[in-house]
Amino acid sequence: AIAKYDDEVERLKQAGVDYAVNLYAEAGSGFADDVWQETAALFSDVPDTDSVKAS
Repeated sequence: AIAKYDDEVERLKQAGVDYAVNLYAEAGSGFADDVWQETAALFSDVPDTDSVKAS
């Protein structure tokens, strides 16, 4: 889910939403990092973003 304000993100998560993000929080790079981390949680062979940035 996408929220406009931080408090909405927390309410969505408390309501059972698996993934919620603030639309304006680090737009672009922040969203990409969040998606990468969520993907890494599903697939153990996905490298973390720190090792990708270092290469």
